Amino acid sequence: QCAPACRTCHSLIFEERCPWDPSEATNAWQPGSLEKMFTRITTEPFYVEQFQPQILSKPGGDPTNDTVKDGPWVVILEDFVKEDECERLIQLGAEEGYELSKDIGEEQFDGTYGDKESRYRTSTNAWCGDDCYADAATQQVVKRMENVTDIPDEYAEHFQLLRYEVGQFYGQHHDYSEHVKDRAEGVRLLTIFLYLNDVEGGGGTNFPQLNITVMPKRGRALLWPSVLNDDPNEVDGRTEHQALPVEKGIKYGANAWVHMRDFKTVHASGCAT
Repeated sequence: QCAPACRTCHSLIFEERCPWDPSEATNAWQPGSLEKMFTRITTEPFYVEQFQPQILSKPGGDPTNDTVKDGPWVVILEDFVKEDECERLIQLGAEEGYELSKDIGEEQFDGTYGDKESRYRTSTNAWCGDDCYADAATQQVVKRMENVTDIPDEYAEHFQLLRYEVGQFYGQHHDYSEHVKDRAEGVRLLTIFLYLNDVEGGGGTNFPQLNITVMPKRGRALLWPSVLNDDPNEVDGRTEHQALPVEKGIKYGANAWVHMRDFKTVHASGCAT
């Protein structure tokens, strides 16, 4: 309301308020980077010994293992989050306060995007910023993620800590973020989903187009790309997925989304959308 009187109308224009120069941006991935990362973490002895990677899907499949789907990379890393870290992240979620999870809404007049409730998403979540992000347990997991992805932490969103009670779910969706493709932070490249507890029943992560379901297991990380190896700015629609309803107990987890470019600096400046 005050922009004309204050002579700050230009600040309502997103491109004026949040300029960025693509020529000066450093992209996390180039064509081929996706394949290189997943090959490294599933073959190099350090990662094999530490995390016992299980390949559920990969381009071309596996001629020696017919359980591996021919599709985009989908990989499990076991014991990625240590038991004490799982407990602490669950506690931090409670301290931050779980609220009804929301989806990205419509673009606003100032170029930002709102959020909206959805009947297809009934979980609750908390964002792990500030003190939660600075916590020692969080930082240990963050450093592990940096090592696995070979992408600086600044390119990742803060953890979205999740809680699913009996009957709660998240319907079929995709993590790709088309609306930020030409903005400073760039698209979401990669999802790392962390399972923070064992669930008594249900709560699996299902990829309908791949016929893959991964069940919760404490400490497990599930990795998949949102983009194509040959063009990491473009969506790979095959990695649509859903969180199946919890049938018994409570499911705790965490989403880690890694972007094409520095997300945290952009977010701190108020320009992440």
